[in-house]
Amino acid sequence: MIRVCGGNGPGFGPLVLSSVLLLPAAAPAQEGDETEGEAAPPAIVSETIVVTPRAREENLQEAPVAVTAITSEVIETAAVRRATDFIALTPNVTIADAQDSGNVAINVRGVGQIRNGETPVAISVDGVLLASPLQFNQELFDIEQIEVLRGPQGALYGRNAIAGAINITTRRPQSERSGALRLGVGNGSSANASLSLGGPVAETLSLRGGVAYARSDGLIENAATGTAVDDFEDRTVRLRADWDVGERANLDFRAFANGREGGAAYFARPLLQAAGTPFLDPPVDLDVANVVVPPQSNVTGFDDRDLLDFSLKLDLETPAGQLRLTGAYSEVDHVVAFDGFDYSDNTQCYLYGFGLASDALVPCAGPRLLALGPSGDPDGEDALFPVGFNTTFQDNGIRSWSQEIRLTSADDRRVRYIVGAYSLQRDRALVTGTSEDLGGKILTTLDFDPATPESTRAYFAEENDDIAYALFGQASFDVAEDVELTLSGRYDEDRREQTDPRPNGKRVDGFGIPIAAPATREATFSKFQPKATLRWTTSDYSTLYLTYAEGFRSGGFNAPGTEIAPFTGESIADSVYDQEETRNLEAGFKTVWPASNLILNGAVFVAEADNLQTFNFNGAVNAQIVRNIDAVDISGAEVEFTWLAATGFSVHGGVGYNDAEIVEFAANPAAVGNQVPYTSKLTSSLGWQLERSLTQSVDLVTRVDWERRGKTWFHEGGTIVGVPVRNPLDLVSARVAFRTNAYTFAFWGKNLLDEEYYEEVVAPDYNYQGRPRSYGVGFSYNF
Repeated sequence: MIRVCGGNGPGFGPLVLSSVLLLPAAAPAQEGDETEGEAAPPAIVSETIVVTPRAREENLQEAPVAVTAITSEVIETAAVRRATDFIALTPNVTIADAQDSGNVAINVRGVGQIRNGETPVAISVDGVLLASPLQFNQELFDIEQIEVLRGPQGALYGRNAIAGAINITTRRPQSERSGALRLGVGNGSSANASLSLGGPVAETLSLRGGVAYARSDGLIENAATGTAVDDFEDRTVRLRADWDVGERANLDFRAFANGREGGAAYFARPLLQAAGTPFLDPPVDLDVANVVVPPQSNVTGFDDRDLLDFSLKLDLETPAGQLRLTGAYSEVDHVVAFDGFDYSDNTQCYLYGFGLASDALVPCAGPRLLALGPSGDPDGEDALFPVGFNTTFQDNGIRSWSQEIRLTSADDRRVRYIVGAYSLQRDRALVTGTSEDLGGKILTTLDFDPATPESTRAYFAEENDDIAYALFGQASFDVAEDVELTLSGRYDEDRREQTDPRPNGKRVDGFGIPIAAPATREATFSKFQPKATLRWTTSDYSTLYLTYAEGFRSGGFNAPGTEIAPFTGESIADSVYDQEETRNLEAGFKTVWPASNLILNGAVFVAEADNLQTFNFNGAVNAQIVRNIDAVDISGAEVEFTWLAATGFSVHGGVGYNDAEIVEFAANPAAVGNQVPYTSKLTSSLGWQLERSLTQSVDLVTRVDWERRGKTWFHEGGTIVGVPVRNPLDLVSARVAFRTNAYTFAFWGKNLLDEEYYEEVVAPDYNYQGRPRSYGVGFSYNF
């Protein structure tokens, strides 16, 4: 559908700030677009972008939600292949893609993801919610559109949409045959290929399926072994079926399988590697968040992830509206393994003096026991305690079943409603093992045989049974011709049970001390999430909206034995970390300025967050823990624009400002006044796209994107290195393509300035290097 916008732009003054729009370069107006008796003014002519942030289709410029829509056109011209690519096009949203294929840390408006926990956004594929964050990080192909919603969306999307939602739509089968072939190669011996085919197989049944393959030898080198640490191989199969069962019924079936292997957990330790001293000594004057050192370990980390998804949607047209029944099943099997202490090439040994003798580095080549000095006194000043080398693996298995029933009224009613119910059952089993680092490889199973060089030292295990229920509803009222009020609400209840299946004698903490706590723990988290939105359509070209919403993310369990430091009795973490809640107020606008060929959208927002969840690695208990920050104040603004500067030449960009200040933190008072971890106060992007005809059948399409991530805080504070803060980054990508109606040949590059930086910093200094410059060529054929 083509929409022509003409006339004068809105007349209100300085505009607040952002929501969304990334459009292809606009075409010139066609003959006949003038109103009778009136010459057409300068116009923007563009594809109307249809989005579904409120679970029904509506024009992007009329949806009262801060949402960025990445269309199939932008996916192609911006070379969007992974989640990091489309996140870069969205203000006030960042992502750290570091540890392995299943772990990404998303932060939206100051609310971030925690390791081993839930995402702060609901993620759906073709309208079906993903049950685990381990399913999100995928190679993208045959994608129709991606929507990134900002601000709480829990009233419709559920308990983990506390900061927003991401909707990914794959290409749906059509009544005509079509297909697409993609081929590409790049540096690091990377290669990719995909093939998608679709069309009718019967009068009422259409199919679309595809296969994709991608690989790379990697671009980040291990300084000890000389091998790359970020290699990967990825295989995907996708099938979608669309069947009109009758005049009023439709079935939508989706199947997806993915296998991925590659490097993982390639962290570097700048305090150890750059400073040459153990981190227990007084910290040296070293900026751990910005001094980039290569990973250095005698064994290379790796992971292996397998995904399997099935979903079935039945749509029935009834007098009351469209009734949708959705059922979904998914499997996640993920193993990640990496070098453990001492995180090095095993040619040096860190001797701990416990403050009585200076810590030191000495050459060594095997496991060490307590070393006594000349005094022979284990408590003397010359007593040192060398710790043996080890490796670590995690084996995570998840099985999920979900069901949803939803009734959606017709769009042409004065009162439009949605009501529904949702349930989720999820079984999770996690094993973490620590093994000897003697055989030059990493064991990925438990093995207590002393004859095995890599035999298991100790392990943690947990089995989780999660059951979630929800009831939700939404009603929109036309209170006046140009004013709409939408009231939404959802009640979520999340029941969790965790069991430690280890036998007696094996139930120990990270230092081998027996755990006395019960082996089974239970907790229930629940909340009603209301939302109210007032939308005022001030003219054909402008919309204002005001929204109040509350958000909720479930709590969970810390690992048994992490509550108290075993040697000091100091409180470390609660056995159950609490649910997270926010209260948010947002005002926004969406405008089209035909006389200037400009689309400008924006929003301002304030929020209060209680019990914000934050992740730490705590050496006192040798484990990962989650704590609650009691209170956080969040405020910010964002703006995005698309400007058709000339025929075939468009400029696009956005700016996001976000301040997420800790105002109360009983467990860490020193952090009050600091930023929430993984928060970037300022994010911005600017780019242009130019289309020119070279011949009658060949066009040149050039696109350049610049992304700036402002200072990023990676910890709340109170560590031996204070607060690791990464300096601002400037990342530039570009693509030059020669395009015909069916064929495209393109050159592309990312991080063209070859910026050296850390993608993530886990205090004090477990740092993951960002990927250096990458480039390649690609070919596509649409038929």
